[in-house]
Amino acid sequence: MLIQQKVKELRTALEESYPHQITVEYIDLRESPDERKSGLGQLLVNQKFPTPLVVINGEARFAGSIIINKIVKEVGKTLNP
Repeated sequence: MLIQQKVKELRTALEESYPHQITVEYIDLRESPDERKSGLGQLLVNQKFPTPLVVINGEARFAGSIIINKIVKEVGKTLNP
């Protein structure tokens, strides 16, 4: 499955679970030199984490795959501590 499709599924799941509370953004480092130079981008460039990297509130939380139910749960913890 293409990563963009998985991101779309994640966006849908998050919007259904937390309407009007979240933003999902897909960034391709090959197309975004500024993001590539950022601290999080460098984690991928320097192979500290495998792609894709899921970031929640500026913190890298998941790497290597998009497991929707785990990400939805983690976002819930962040929204409702």
